[in-house]
Amino acid sequence: MSERAWPYGLSLGIGLGAAAFIFGWPVLAGTAAFWDNPHGIVGSSAADMMSSLSGYDVFVRDQWRWPLLRVEGLGGPGGTNIAYTDSLPFLALVGRGLYRLTGEAPVLYGLWIAACFMLLTGAMVALVRALGGRSLGAAVATSLISVSLPPLLARWGHITLLAQGLIPLTVLAYLHVVRGMRVWAGLALLMALCIAALLTSPYLFFMAVPIAFAALLQAAGTRQTGWGTAVLRSGALAAALLVALIVTGHLSGDGFA
Repeated sequence: MSERAWPYGLSLGIGLGAAAFIFGWPVLAGTAAFWDNPHGIVGSSAADMMSSLSGYDVFVRDQWRWPLLRVEGLGGPGGTNIAYTDSLPFLALVGRGLYRLTGEAPVLYGLWIAACFMLLTGAMVALVRALGGRSLGAAVATSLISVSLPPLLARWGHITLLAQGLIPLTVLAYLHVVRGMRVWAGLALLMALCIAALLTSPYLFFMAVPIAFAALLQAAGTRQTGWGTAVLRSGALAAALLVALIVTGHLSGDGFA
């Protein structure tokens, strides 16, 4: 492993090891009996997790509809949108693809848990390195602190909110944009991160979006780009996010009554 890559490999290993130590490999693989009646350590987490799994299972087996995340098998008689059942739309889309290929509806939430731990440690180490902390001690300390954060431990039970790594990743993108990243590449990166947050949880989406717009405006403020370019990029980002909200049905009001 190259000198530049090893801190990330170390951080990802710590994230995966922490997830395996806390939950065990069968839970992460989706084969444990835990997934028959999942629950966390926060109040009402059992109901929240069953709502997530129910929306996921119905979506995976359903046909394509408009808006993209709408299902008919829940929220009868009119159906609902799995964005409102906390069913991790990104994961549900992957699950539907696998179901179409194999005829099986795999439980992917265990892999999601492992990925979230790894995303957070990797993103935090990348952010710390971008800010100047490039030592082995910084990578180890950052990784250990990351896997100890409340959303991963004390607030366990809200599966969508495990993806906290999207926020430091968006802050990292902010740094690259204000430091002179190519104009449209920076916009594409921020769009991708905001849409990824939208397909994960509205809470994360509303945290990522202000950071993205701040990056575009700050780049103009520090004269990396002109204000005209900043306004144009901000408008393009707003338009892309509006389209994503319409396509996914977040603005449809198709929630549970």
